Amino acid sequence: MSFYNIKKIWNSEIYQGGNKKANYFEGWYFKIVDKSTLNTFCVIPSVSYGKSPSESKATIQILEGESSNSYNFDFNIDDFHFSKDSFEINIGENYFSKDKLSINIDRDGHTIKAELAFKDLTPWPVTTFSPGVMGWFAFIPFMECYHGVLSLTHTVQGFTQIDKENIDFTEGKGYMEKDYGSSFPKSWIWMQSNHFKNNGTSLMCSIANIPFIKGSFTGFICGLYFNGTLYKFATYTGAKLAYVDTSGDMVSICLRNKSQELQIEGRTKNAGKLLSPKNGIMEGEVLESLTAKVHIKLYEIIGEVKTLIYEDSGSNTGMEIMWDSIK
Repeated sequence: MSFYNIKKIWNSEIYQGGNKKANYFEGWYFKIVDKSTLNTFCVIPSVSYGKSPSESKATIQILEGESSNSYNFDFNIDDFHFSKDSFEINIGENYFSKDKLSINIDRDGHTIKAELAFKDLTPWPVTTFSPGVMGWFAFIPFMECYHGVLSLTHTVQGFTQIDKENIDFTEGKGYMEKDYGSSFPKSWIWMQSNHFKNNGTSLMCSIANIPFIKGSFTGFICGLYFNGTLYKFATYTGAKLAYVDTSGDMVSICLRNKSQELQIEGRTKNAGKLLSPKNGIMEGEVLESLTAKVHIKLYEIIGEVKTLIYEDSGSNTGMEIMWDSIK
């Protein structure tokens, strides 16, 4: 096994695909919000390989929060380049890393430019036996989809320009994650916000139907970063999903472990369309809001006593409720 193949296990931000050329996708997700919180965007550079070379391509997707306008730009697979040493990728003239991104696109009637720098990143902790947000599931070689959280919250500097509209992101906030594998789950809920009344708080929660060996299970990963502490609720930590309910644009979730309970109420709105992978090909569709709202309550559990220790509301929330097929 090469040094690259070993290194990438504990560095999920690095391109994980190696020499994969079929039925594989990998994408990085940058969410940015300006200081006024009036402008929220996500940028998703990705690479996808189908069964044949003709089905392979690189893609840059952009979603605007308030208008829910989305943009999709396809590139030849030969325009994709990556580093084996760190998270650095190029798609044509466009550059992405954990420290900055640079976009220069002029096609299909749109001109999009961006120069953004990211500082004071808050990555999900990595340990020997838990190499990131997936925990020990990251070591299992046949998972349908893997997840990485590169930064729960960080500062943003720079600007974007979409069709001559300039937006200053100086002193804005960002979030960064990624997915890779063969396909997105058949059903899932995902949400993320780092715009709470308590300035340092960040929430990421993902629940999904996960194929496993000959069956499937409902798995989840949730992290609440509050006052410098990351509260983890995940299948691999032994936490339990007490309930999940969806109705229209609303979602309610309750997660419990031995010492805490986290309740989440979310409402999505202004969802825009993004592409998602199926067997490596970007032919699925995701509805994502960047202007959703979320309300959280964190309880401490000691014996039979449950005490509320933190309550807050978050805005500029990224949210996907693709939950219809799970009962």
